[in-house]
Amino acid sequence: MNHRIIGKLLSLLLLILGLCQLPALACGWWYGEMEALCSFALSMTLTLALGGAGAWTFRGAPQELYRREAMTVVGLGWFLATFTGALPYVFFGLRHPDAEFSELINCLYESASGFTTTGSTILTDIEKYPRAILLWRSLTHWLGGLGIVVLFVAVLPQVGAIAKQLFRSEVGGPVKDGLKPRIQDSAMILLYIYLLFTVAETILLITFGMDFFDAFCHTCATLSTGGFSTKNASVAYYLQTPGYNGLGIEWTIVAFMYLCGVSFSLHFILLRQRDWRKVFADSEWQCFTGLFLVSVFVFTILVYNSGLEGGLFASFRASLFQVCAISTCTGFVTADFDRWPDFCRYWLVLLMIMGGCAGSTAGGIKVVRAAILFKILADHLRHMVQPRIVRKVRFNGVTINDDLRNNVLMFTLLFLLVVMGASLALALRGYDIATSTSAVLANISNVGPGLARVGAVQNYYFFDPFSKLLLTLVMISGRLELYSVLVMLNPEFWRNR
Repeated sequence: MNHRIIGKLLSLLLLILGLCQLPALACGWWYGEMEALCSFALSMTLTLALGGAGAWTFRGAPQELYRREAMTVVGLGWFLATFTGALPYVFFGLRHPDAEFSELINCLYESASGFTTTGSTILTDIEKYPRAILLWRSLTHWLGGLGIVVLFVAVLPQVGAIAKQLFRSEVGGPVKDGLKPRIQDSAMILLYIYLLFTVAETILLITFGMDFFDAFCHTCATLSTGGFSTKNASVAYYLQTPGYNGLGIEWTIVAFMYLCGVSFSLHFILLRQRDWRKVFADSEWQCFTGLFLVSVFVFTILVYNSGLEGGLFASFRASLFQVCAISTCTGFVTADFDRWPDFCRYWLVLLMIMGGCAGSTAGGIKVVRAAILFKILADHLRHMVQPRIVRKVRFNGVTINDDLRNNVLMFTLLFLLVVMGASLALALRGYDIATSTSAVLANISNVGPGLARVGAVQNYYFFDPFSKLLLTLVMISGRLELYSVLVMLNPEFWRNR
């Protein structure tokens, strides 16, 4: 394993992460938040100094990057981002010993939750924090949603020769075909679409009554399918407070959550080729959209019958928003869905496990894997009845060969093993089974809210330090689809060959 190229790339990543704190630093200066300004100044100085020293030390590193090195850069890069992103919280907490950020594990958890676009928080009163801190939380979402390594590939031309390995290790899903023959072009296309959506949603939210700060922060959280809000009541604040067009804000966020739960390759097809037929013919999009519409219909009926959200239209609005927020793994809330009928609660858990489409900013196991699993199951049942007939199993025009079959089955098994192991570990710490299991599922699927003590209107502050550290590892593992993190736990991985 070539440690010099790993050190060089991680150092360059540190420089990018340091520069990304500049908007929060400027925000602290603009609003006169001197303590936050000092926190970001210290954090930027330290991050850039470490990055610069590393880049100088490893300046002569070779350009060859193989699969092991790429997986190491991606895996360690996300841990590095977590530690770097926590520094402003740490420096702010040193000045406020009574704040949640006075504990290091809380800073790490909040940073990991931001970069992995999970959106679960340890903050009990979000609105008391300076705007610079809240902006940084949102920016970690924006960076993590795009993928810090994809951003890295897009903006640094000098990594062009090794971009393919980095891109393939970062982008999730069982099929990782690039949008363009050159991987750097694919990264740039993703960045352009992301920026276009950012500008469009921000303008729409401002039109419906939000100020620029809140509009931008909620845009970052929406497009990344993250869920951090600047308000304690999340998006529900804008539905309950006079002066805002609540319906416009709500449905704008729903539209962009849905768009970012769909594969970005389909957005590219629409924007560049203007071919609607390819989008409508995409099997994963059909499954995702069909399940989404059916879930909204069923939830509307059940929630309306329960009488918890008022009339039929109010029940439809609440159902539409929460189904979209959970199925895209965003985690925004406009209603306390933990009070809804048990069928709805546990159906939401299934939606968070499944997640969005491959190539989207959503988490979960991805719709394509779930669909392939059902295809494999149906083929197995047919084979039991007619063992002599051999059929090709296809999904989205692609034959499901043995490699793809094994990939999907092994990932699903690994996903379940991690969920069971982490849930048992939390249960051993004394947390009830609904809280333990839903917390793990919400974190590994990068959703945020779960059930019981981590429900829609709750937070994660009550967990003990060990449990927060465990959930932090679960979040990062889920964001990297398990392999890039878990493979580094194998001693064989680190041996030079």
